[in-house]
Amino acid sequence: MKKILILLISLLSFNTYSGELKVVSYNIAKGLFLKKTIGKKVFIKKFHRSKKLKNTSILGIQEICVNNQNQIDLVSKIFKKNIVYKYLDTESHQERTSCQKGLGIFSEYPIVKNGTIRLPKVGSNRIAIWADIQVDQNKIIRVYNLHLSNRAGKNYWPVKGRAQQGIVVLDHIKALLESTSDRSIIVLGDFNSLNKLYNPWKLELNIKNFQTLLNPTIKKFTPTMIIPYKTDWIFYKNINLKQSKISRFILSDHFPIMAIFNF
Repeated sequence: MKKILILLISLLSFNTYSGELKVVSYNIAKGLFLKKTIGKKVFIKKFHRSKKLKNTSILGIQEICVNNQNQIDLVSKIFKKNIVYKYLDTESHQERTSCQKGLGIFSEYPIVKNGTIRLPKVGSNRIAIWADIQVDQNKIIRVYNLHLSNRAGKNYWPVKGRAQQGIVVLDHIKALLESTSDRSIIVLGDFNSLNKLYNPWKLELNIKNFQTLLNPTIKKFTPTMIIPYKTDWIFYKNINLKQSKISRFILSDHFPIMAIFNF
């Protein structure tokens, strides 16, 4: 009887995956809607109570003001645990008195390694950042966060330029996979994949390039902005996708995009 009971407990506790990871990508538009008390309260409330956003494990933020500690502290508050691991960098290192716009990766798990990739200049300076996140004793996930160009001077659709920026990130990923072929990879961010004004649902070259190496969490055309464009993406490789959703609340011109992974 004792052996049967132990067997039943083992079967009930058996799980192909050891954990669940909720990942969110969000362009906060320099926190323009987060300056006032009401905006801050709505922001925290959504991440603490919304079914799509609560219990976020890893958050990739675009257009965060890296020289604004209050903004960084506010974003950190979405994690209910006392310790938040983060890595941030700015798109331009020129001294500014206002917002030094950049990227951030926030995590409830330790960041054991990180870095910045300077991308080809297309209109303005752009970067991608990455972090190796230790989600359990035997599992490290590489997370990339990027923000690609939305214009180059009078060219509001620099499709080729964005593709060149994307290739730099893809080459970085390929180099990682050459040394560790089974490494779990998540790429998130604002790809500014506007394509053309008359056919925003058509995949532009950069997105097609990413799909040759990685899987998108949301394949169909679903706008991720107030205007009907799908600019925000989460891609993945060597990790199991459970579900992905878009949270449509307005504290930016972008919506947060969420994906849940099993690892």
